[in-house]
Amino acid sequence: MGIISTFDPKFKKQLLEKSNQEYGEKNVILIKKSHLFLCVKILLPFILWFSVLVTLITCAILYIPWTWLKITLCVIFVWSFAVPGYKILKYFLDYEMDFAVVTPKTFVMYNQTWFFKRSTKAIDLKHIRSVYVKKSWFINSVFNNGSIIVLTEWSAGNNVKEDGNNPGEVEFRYVYRPEYYSNRIQKLLSDLNDGSEV
Repeated sequence: MGIISTFDPKFKKQLLEKSNQEYGEKNVILIKKSHLFLCVKILLPFILWFSVLVTLITCAILYIPWTWLKITLCVIFVWSFAVPGYKILKYFLDYEMDFAVVTPKTFVMYNQTWFFKRSTKAIDLKHIRSVYVKKSWFINSVFNNGSIIVLTEWSAGNNVKEDGNNPGEVEFRYVYRPEYYSNRIQKLLSDLNDGSEV
């Protein structure tokens, strides 16, 4: 268990093991962020950010004759890049700690917003109306990435208002092969509707 209860790196593994024991491995679906998310949101920005920072510091050290100005500029450069660094760290947490687990009974999405904050959306499978995939942008099509969107009974147009406990729509973005996961969820839904035993 992690030192901070809302930030436990082993949480996903433990939850998956427990679900596999309860429902069987073939009936549990783990959905997580794709490698495209890792490249586009974390690695490329970090490389760019770090390269610019090193270039600016190197230029300041090599071309500015006054020591006090060199030190001042280096400190300013490092501090000015704290915001992109913070954003990259947040995306890294998303990549590592955001996931969804689908069992024959529930769809549960975990969202780690920061070290001290994690939110969970849980939907009983019998309340799910449909599951569909949304792909946009050229890069998502090329790398077979998209969003899985789950619509529930509380979706707009059903005369039932959405509230915090009953989300109308849940979207999980940057999923590799989203159609594969959508089909597996649809299979669990059809088994549930047919009354199949799991």
